[in-house]
Amino acid sequence: MRLKFVLLGFLGLALASCSSDEDNVNDVNSGNYFPLSNNYVWEYENKDTDEIAGLAENKIIEELTANALGDNRFGFTSSLEGDINQGVATGILSRGTLTKSNGQLIYNGNFSFNPDGLDAGTDLNIPIQNLIIYDKNKSTGGVLSSVKQQLDQTIVLEGSSVPVTIDVELKTIQNAFIDQFNAGDITYEDILKTSLVLELKIDANLFIPVNILPQQEVFTQVNFFAEDIGLIFSESDLNYNFSDSLGQIAPNFPTNGSQSSSQTIVNYYFK
Repeated sequence: MRLKFVLLGFLGLALASCSSDEDNVNDVNSGNYFPLSNNYVWEYENKDTDEIAGLAENKIIEELTANALGDNRFGFTSSLEGDINQGVATGILSRGTLTKSNGQLIYNGNFSFNPDGLDAGTDLNIPIQNLIIYDKNKSTGGVLSSVKQQLDQTIVLEGSSVPVTIDVELKTIQNAFIDQFNAGDITYEDILKTSLVLELKIDANLFIPVNILPQQEVFTQVNFFAEDIGLIFSESDLNYNFSDSLGQIAPNFPTNGSQSSSQTIVNYYFK
C-alpha cells in the first residue's frame, strides 16, 4: 500500500530515535520552530513499512525546499515530487502553503487518502483551510484546530464508479515542550511536539446509503520541531477497517490496511 497525503502537517518516513517527553510549558515563547526563508532546504531520510502488503522496509533521501510566495506565504518543492517514495510530511508540505501569524504556524492545502485497492487517480481528497500546526504561545495538552466537514466525491472500485459521502474530522494537538530529542544520531534541544489525528466515516450512495467505512481514526501523526531548524522528525500511522458491506460493492477490495512511516532530518542549509 502507498499512502499519499496532500495536506498538512507533519508527516513522515525515515529513521530516528526519540527522547523524553517531559513538558516544559512556556506561555510566552520566542522560539522559531519552523524557519521560513526562500531557498531554505531540509534533507530527510524516509522510511516506511506496509504491514498488510508485507513490503520490505524502504529508505530514501528527500530534499524539501522553501519558496517565498509573497504576503508571508511559503510553498515547498520536493526532490521526490510525484515519486512513490516521497515522505508523508514532505508530500503534505509540497502540496500546500505555510504562513506564520501571532506565534502560530498555519497550513492550507489538501489531504489525499488512497487506501489499498482504490483505482489509480481516484484518491479521497480533503481540502484543508487554516489548520494550525503549532502555537508556540499556547500551553501544552490542548487542541489547536478541529475541522469537521462532509464531502461528496466519486471513487472507482474494481472498475465501477461509486458516489460516496465522506464525514471528516481533523484535529491538531499541541503535546509538549521538550528539552531534548534524539533524531538519528543527533541530539536537538528546545523541541515542540505536536500531533495530527484524522477521523473518517464513508457511505456509498447507491439506491440507499451503505456504510463502507465505520467512523474511526484512520491516521495519526506525531511531529517534532526544533528551534531555529524546523521539522526534525515525524512519525505517521495509517490504520483502517472497512465494513462487511464493502464486499457487496467490491468483493475483492482489501478490507483493511496498516502502514507506518517516518521522516528524520539529516541536513539543513540555504541553497
